[in-house]
Amino acid sequence: MAENRFDWNPVFTDPVLCSQAARLVDAVESAGRDRATRGASYITRRAKRLQLAQQLISSLYVAYTSGDLISVPQSPRYYSAKAPAPGKVHASHLYAKELSEALKGLGWMRVVQEGKKDETFTLMEADGELASVFEEIGLIWMAQQPRPSCELVALKDVKRGKDGTPIRKGKKHKGKKRKTEKVELPVKETSEVVQMRENLEYINARLSEHCIHLDLSDEHYMDLRRELARKAEEERVEADEDDTSTDAETDADDDSQFASLQLHNVQMRRVFARGSMQKGGRFYGGWWQGIPSLHRPHIRIDGYKTIEVDYSGVAIRIISSIVGRPLPADIDPYDIGLPGWLGSNDPRRKTVKKNVNALINDEDGVYSVNKTDQAVMGVDAGEFRRLLQKTHPLICDRLADGIGLHAQYIDSQVAETVMLEMLKDDIVVLPIHDSFRVRAGYAGWLSEVMKAAFRDIAKAEVSVEADFVKTDIHYGKTETQIREDLNVIEDEAERMGVVSTEALRNALRDRNSMLMDSYLNSYELWKAQLS
Repeated sequence: MAENRFDWNPVFTDPVLCSQAARLVDAVESAGRDRATRGASYITRRAKRLQLAQQLISSLYVAYTSGDLISVPQSPRYYSAKAPAPGKVHASHLYAKELSEALKGLGWMRVVQEGKKDETFTLMEADGELASVFEEIGLIWMAQQPRPSCELVALKDVKRGKDGTPIRKGKKHKGKKRKTEKVELPVKETSEVVQMRENLEYINARLSEHCIHLDLSDEHYMDLRRELARKAEEERVEADEDDTSTDAETDADDDSQFASLQLHNVQMRRVFARGSMQKGGRFYGGWWQGIPSLHRPHIRIDGYKTIEVDYSGVAIRIISSIVGRPLPADIDPYDIGLPGWLGSNDPRRKTVKKNVNALINDEDGVYSVNKTDQAVMGVDAGEFRRLLQKTHPLICDRLADGIGLHAQYIDSQVAETVMLEMLKDDIVVLPIHDSFRVRAGYAGWLSEVMKAAFRDIAKAEVSVEADFVKTDIHYGKTETQIREDLNVIEDEAERMGVVSTEALRNALRDRNSMLMDSYLNSYELWKAQLS
């Protein structure tokens, strides 16, 4: 079961949730906790409490519908009421404490882990009457407030010593380097940062107007969440151990083995790295970004099918352009000389891409190819580096100077341009770092915009690749498997007495798809009320 700090979730404008927030503030005031403070009128105090109460109630709703917990910091050092501060809750610690106590007094929340003042967070979930309200609402689409402008651009780094080297935490384990600690730094208010925020406010506003969901039955939706939980556990074990084997087999009836899938999280922010506004800058926060590529064809925008258009080898192409050796568009940058290479269809390509990009961004020299990936590629870590050096010598010569993260910055500029250009034609696209999802009918136009933006900003040519559309009956299948199944589908359609494969798909989908149907229907009702 995952937990999110309560202010990381969206704030909804739903009347039922707003009503619960007002009742929560009433409980604070009726308990005599509201005391006049110098310079703050009653109206001001109530308004601030209401905003924070809406954040708490909304966050508890998101957690309830995704099977998660929310965390509420207990120490004042996690709060900054007067002005936004990196990594802190932009609210009063006193108000957060009062509202938490009122939640407990009303029986609206259950404490799963009690936090101590200067040590940790209190983990909680909805309970009692509030949980009953959430149960009655169900998982539905909701309009939400804009994410605060001050949160839209973040600058991060790792903790460093006086000599500039990263500070590592924990004990060294089996020869592996200890993990670094990350910190969030203040962002200087330059004209460029102001423009980034304005652009992202516009993009987020448009994303919030649409319903981004999945075309999956309830059974497959839960299968996906189970798979995400299993993947997260495997990645955790891989990060902690040299041996990447894991016993992460799950009990299908254990709710703790279902990962979070928060469909309401559609607003993004840009995150810069290594203390530099010229490194990183990618867009994070959209729930679709955490969906494995095998299942992303199930993503829908307002009920419409989507297609993903992917840049081919974007990081290597950008760096090659920076060092003065741009690659031709038809060259596969991940062909590093592995024997029997099959091009874009090679099953090792995904693993090569993962490790190449990790090394490119590893300016602190902490990354090593794990044993599982070595087995997939058929070469050890040393041979992998030798092949990469032979294929892209100019890139390898620049690995230690941060060129990879600078390439990410250029990549993020391209992504921003693509989203803004498509929005000029009222077309919403979903960024997934070096690819985008768009309604199927707009894939051709998206491809042209992507290539033009890359040419203008990265100063290089690039090829793009589009995936395919999947419906619920294709869950877990590759494109090859889907093509092989076409005859089976047609036979099933004839057996069931339906006149077309599309009718079969509808019949199968309607058997058990209450969750996603309800989510889409609630959005369509909201749209109808606006017109």
